[in-house]
Amino acid sequence: MQPKTRFMIHLAISAAILLPLFFFSGIIFSQIFLTPHAQVYASKAVAFCDYGQYEAAIDNATKAIKLNPRYAKAYYCRGRALIALHRYEEALSNCNKAVEIDSEHAFAYAMRGDAWLALGKHNEAIVDYSHAIALRPGDQDMLAAYNGRAKAYKALGKNTEAIADWTRIIELDPKYMGEAFSNRAAAYEALGRHTEAQTDLEKKKTLLQ
Repeated sequence: MQPKTRFMIHLAISAAILLPLFFFSGIIFSQIFLTPHAQVYASKAVAFCDYGQYEAAIDNATKAIKLNPRYAKAYYCRGRALIALHRYEEALSNCNKAVEIDSEHAFAYAMRGDAWLALGKHNEAIVDYSHAIALRPGDQDMLAAYNGRAKAYKALGKNTEAIADWTRIIELDPKYMGEAFSNRAAAYEALGRHTEAQTDLEKKKTLLQ
């Protein structure tokens, strides 16, 4: 067999082997890197929320949901943006879906508590805040849930329970202490515990110095 002929045969065999590999590799690459993923849109939604661009956050969360209708994080992200826009009923719907998909999504329960609180549904808010806190007890990320629950208790005249939550906030994170001292002072005043109220106001004043 002539060398040139042998070379052409080897070339044809190599092409027959390698071309399908390149073809399928291209398909896999496009699926991994070029096809939009729900996670990407959800992450963008979180970023837009963090920068106060709530409509963009809603748009990206919606795209994530279209790609994956069982993606709890996307519903949570969309609900977070809706609450920021004071669209509380819509936020509730998204939180409901998030906890339906993931019954241990503490942040979705806490956010649903925020929606209930904004709508004046204090008992419902307390239930959801309590559920969130129970899922992540002692977690600093649940400070907002403690604060929301305390406000709901205060609105219902349950000042002792509100004081307990604001005390817990003070124990967990000094960054919240100023607001917690003010709120706890108001709860003390409502119970006629004027000395303790004054002490908390003095503590807040000291923090501001």
